[in-house]
Amino acid sequence: MNLINKGDFLEFYSKLKQNGINYFLSKITLNSRKRTQSTFNQIRHQGSNWWIIPEVKQRENEKISGDPQKTFDVYLAEKYFQDKNDLKLLSIACGIGNREIRMAESGHFAEGLGLDLSDESINEANRKIEEKKLHNIRFEQADFYSFKLKQNYYDVILFHSALHHFKDIEQIARRVIKALTDDGYLILNEYVGKNRLQFSKEQILEMNRLLNHIPHPYRKRYLTNRLKNKIYAPGLLRMIISDPSEAVESETIRSVIHETFKIIEERKIGGDLLMMVLKDIAHHFTNNDDQESKRVLKKLFQEEDTYLKETETADFIFGVYQKNIEFSERFNY
Repeated sequence: MNLINKGDFLEFYSKLKQNGINYFLSKITLNSRKRTQSTFNQIRHQGSNWWIIPEVKQRENEKISGDPQKTFDVYLAEKYFQDKNDLKLLSIACGIGNREIRMAESGHFAEGLGLDLSDESINEANRKIEEKKLHNIRFEQADFYSFKLKQNYYDVILFHSALHHFKDIEQIARRVIKALTDDGYLILNEYVGKNRLQFSKEQILEMNRLLNHIPHPYRKRYLTNRLKNKIYAPGLLRMIISDPSEAVESETIRSVIHETFKIIEERKIGGDLLMMVLKDIAHHFTNNDDQESKRVLKKLFQEEDTYLKETETADFIFGVYQKNIEFSERFNY
């Protein structure tokens, strides 16, 4: 069992340098909800995350929409929401609300609701809509497990990097079915890989092979002087202490969604290797004037694309789904 390993001590050092001692003090509680909340309240400390790289976002856009500049919300509007202006949106674990605000501004939504456990994120989201004077969306700090949903009400329910933080995935799916209109859409942009990020040995080997393609100057960990020389699967003890919700039942998402909903489309979007390869060193790849970093990124993308073609499943997917009527009727929905 991968309870603890050398990588956990390196992670401890990196996070201490990046987030300060208060971040660790927030983890000293037996209340798992508070430990999870403290993770998502770190909205200003994103410098080490792989998604800050513009080319990573553009690559995901292209895998979803076919256009590096077309975000998934624009793609959805063009393909599914044309000639509609009265839709109702529910976004679960919405964070600071950027994508939800773009959807509210699209002209397709009469009403939107974003829910998140983090009060800091919700305060930031509400500040933005007040600044923009938007009246067709609101954000609320709430725990989705206990939040009372309106039945057969929402035309679009969105989980963006969110569903993998939930347990009891089957029960979550049934709640969504009840809340979704009969012709509504469930939208996922999700990690659906191994629980608690317990990657296979083969996957870890591939990650380290890609890491070795990166020159040493680009391997210095964010806000530290240490080089990133090896990738480890996170120890279970660290995962549970840091964020008990992280990938808690992620392996079950795909099978539950496929049983409960009808697949309209589903795509691999990348990240199976690069999430861990670029973790803590992503800041080296955000300078548009650094041509060497662009060359390295291009090589990494090519290597992961080859890996994705050779694997049947994927850790990260974008999917559009509708109610499976047979399943709904079987459970009297």
